[in-house]
Amino acid sequence: MSMKSQKKLLSIYGQDTSKANIALDTNLIHTLLIEANKYIGTKHKMSGLTKKGIDCSGLICVSFKELGLELPHSANGQAFYGESVLDIDSLQKGDLVFFTATYKSNHYITHVGIYLNEGMFIHTSSSKGVILTNLLVSSYWKPKFVFAKRLFG
Repeated sequence: MSMKSQKKLLSIYGQDTSKANIALDTNLIHTLLIEANKYIGTKHKMSGLTKKGIDCSGLICVSFKELGLELPHSANGQAFYGESVLDIDSLQKGDLVFFTATYKSNHYITHVGIYLNEGMFIHTSSSKGVILTNLLVSSYWKPKFVFAKRLFG
């Protein structure tokens, strides 16, 4: 994605002061990732929020809820929170990674996951359920990456 396109998107999804930014410390990030990993293998279900079926933004919702924090149940809505990270090489553990054009939608942001480390992120695949994927080598996910949001200090 070009820098011009990213800047245009950040005018929409950038630091909107009407949205609360959440400050996660290292211990909370660790807890967040443990919670998200409990869902590995759970099948995909649009609008799902349970281990019987979950969607990408639902995985984020339930993981943050365990920390006592609430986020919207939509990838597009979650994209308004946190500090923007544009460079894929600058991702850190716990960053929310956002993607576009993963399915037909009126929203530009259509998918979200949580960055782990060394290119890996956890997310819900429509065909495989909750899985780990290497963003840096994926011919599907890497071109659809838009930006990340850092919700910790």
